[in-house]
Order: sequence, then structure tokens, then C-alpha cells
Amino acid sequence: MVFGFKIHLIINDKGEILSFCFSGLM
Repeated sequence: MVFGFKIHLIINDKGEILSFCFSGLM
């Protein structure tokens, strides 16, 4: 979960792959 959270923050800057990261987290 920590890994996904870190990636989520990094992708948050883009906001484009944010949905993709969310899907991967689930």
C-alpha cells in the first residue's frame, strides 16, 4: 500500500494517470 501511495502522489502532479494508479491499487 505504501508503494501505491507514493506512486499516487507522484502521479497526482500529472492527474492523467491518477485513475490508472487508483485502479492498480484496487
